[in-house]
Amino acid sequence: MTSAIQDGIDRFLWSLWSELGVPGVERRHRSWAIDPEALIYATPGLSSDARLHLEVLRWSAAHGQHVSASRLKGLANLPQEPDTAFADFAATLGAISPVRWAASRGVADKPLPRLSQTKAPALPIERPAMVYFRFRGLCGVGARADVLVSLLSNRRRKTTALDLTGLGYSKRNVARMLSSLCAAGWVRQVDYGHTHSFVLREAETFAQLAAANDLKWPAWPQLFELLRGINRWDGLVSKSLPLQRVQVNQTREALRRLSETLELEPPPVTRGVRDPLPACLAWGEQVVVELAEGSWMR
Repeated sequence: MTSAIQDGIDRFLWSLWSELGVPGVERRHRSWAIDPEALIYATPGLSSDARLHLEVLRWSAAHGQHVSASRLKGLANLPQEPDTAFADFAATLGAISPVRWAASRGVADKPLPRLSQTKAPALPIERPAMVYFRFRGLCGVGARADVLVSLLSNRRRKTTALDLTGLGYSKRNVARMLSSLCAAGWVRQVDYGHTHSFVLREAETFAQLAAANDLKWPAWPQLFELLRGINRWDGLVSKSLPLQRVQVNQTREALRRLSETLELEPPPVTRGVRDPLPACLAWGEQVVVELAEGSWMR
């Protein structure tokens, strides 16, 4: 792999985790609404930094009660390539702490890490980026809080129940939460033909109370899936040219769709290009560097 792409991904993840309270050097994403489950699920497979892995284990052992185990399970079941790195992480966490998360793999043949005996830092819930946790303080950990956050993030456009299934909760659970929130008067249903959309009532008041007015709201699951795709391209460097061409062409359309969702420049055209990998890696490196610097989504 090219060191620039992996280094950029590690810097990005360190900055996000530092915002959540992990002791890190850089905090370049103070105004990004950080999705904890998406970050937890993605980190084991994306990061190459052993120290970050250990710090995330320590954070998770200390603050696992503020994380939705059912949503982590849902993210693991979304239509994407299964992430065995997260399964290993969950199994390790379960072996060294009381926290029990999604489907786990055995760790009997692996040495278990030893967590520091020093007290883990408290959750810095006052930081703007911690908006998910502030809503959980109001509604508890689960679908209700996360549906409200998602509606807040989309407050300038209407949202359907299908849109919200990407959170990792079942469609039935999302529908139940929306019905309950509508009955309470917090959410309003808007019907267009057979399509039911939902908007958050008094959205600007919610945003002010949650200190969320100036936040950026990435589509986190899609963003991390894009980084996995860039990482897979990065892993092709040592492969033969014919194999590079086949695999780049096979995955380019998926990365194009993800970049469109994320409002990024699309990856370069690969069909008919004899050696498409260098241009694709240059595009991937630019994306990763901008993410690490926090300069994307201005």
